[in-house]
Amino acid sequence: DRVAELVRAGLPMPVLDRLARLAARELRTPVALVSLVTSERQLYVGAQGLPPPLDEQRETPLSHAICRLVVEDRAPIVVGDTRDEPRLRD
Repeated sequence: DRVAELVRAGLPMPVLDRLARLAARELRTPVALVSLVTSERQLYVGAQGLPPPLDEQRETPLSHAICRLVVEDRAPIVVGDTRDEPRLRD
């Protein structure tokens, strides 16, 4: 229901893009995302620095999303460097 409501509101949402830009600037990182996860995909409702074609598509299958670990573990994760995380490095 929460994802359907946001889709009805219109995605991407400019305020969430601004939030992503702020996060990227403050964290000094080239990419920052605000994402929602459904049972099948990850939606980038706010984004900064996505490469083409993701900057237009603004979604990935859940199988290709880092956030799938949050769904699988049912807990938040913190990943400093994906190269150091065995489940993500490939």
